[in-house]
Amino acid sequence: MKEFYALLDHLKSLYENGLYEDVKLLADMLIATTDSSPVTSQSFFSTVSASTSLSSTSQSSTTSTISFQCDPKDKYTLLYLYGNAAFNLREYKTAESLFNRALQINKSNLKPKPKNLTSLDSETDIQIKYNLHLCLFYDKKYQDAYLILDSIPSKQRTIKILLAMGKLCQLLMNNKEAITIYKEVLKISKFSIVAIEALLNLGIKMDDLPKMPSNISTDWLNMYLKGKSSMISRDYKEAIKSFKTLDCNLTHRSAEVLCSLANSQYLNGEYPNAISSFEKGQKIHPVFEC
Repeated sequence: MKEFYALLDHLKSLYENGLYEDVKLLADMLIATTDSSPVTSQSFFSTVSASTSLSSTSQSSTTSTISFQCDPKDKYTLLYLYGNAAFNLREYKTAESLFNRALQINKSNLKPKPKNLTSLDSETDIQIKYNLHLCLFYDKKYQDAYLILDSIPSKQRTIKILLAMGKLCQLLMNNKEAITIYKEVLKISKFSIVAIEALLNLGIKMDDLPKMPSNISTDWLNMYLKGKSSMISRDYKEAIKSFKTLDCNLTHRSAEVLCSLANSQYLNGEYPNAISSFEKGQKIHPVFEC
């Protein structure tokens, strides 16, 4: 048992140092010593019994076998580290499989809770679900990705999780739910520009958005959002005016503002001006993506 925990500590150290290839190799072999069943892609939402897919019984043999005894919590940690290593190596299918299996282990070993208490996920569960949603997102399984995030109790949904849910709702053409979620984001942080722009794209007017804190000067931000709002409503001349005003009033030029100005000019048919603005933005930030 001590030998297993020593190996688990080494695995954690490898992960913390970003040696994901090593984590993958060591974790795979450690899992093989604690569980004879192969890693499957069983979904977290599946009704298949965890006892059949997550057996921890060591395989008996007439010859001596390498076998470590570990409890479900340790196996969960192994799968979590292995899954994150695969995720960081962009092996999303493998990561999806491992994350699902980790969630199944945790789900099947939860103690029954009184009906009057709300079940809460652990921080690790939440991180697994967030990374699992990304695996599904990259595989264009948007509905499954949304369901994974939706399974996180509402009180535990961070602003990052809410933003991801809002984007998925847009992709799934559920605009009403997207608006509700983005407004929830702005209750937590009024400076989430992504949420503000999404709401503008979904038809919400500037005047209907939450006001910025009065103790902070945000004229520059309001001008930027005014330009974005004009772009969305296809009033490109007004958008150009807003972005030019902002460009002139900033102490230093912004690649984001110049990019927005260039896009407005392009959409307004001012192609030479658009090229000029793009080039100016590229000089400031050569790898900036408009």
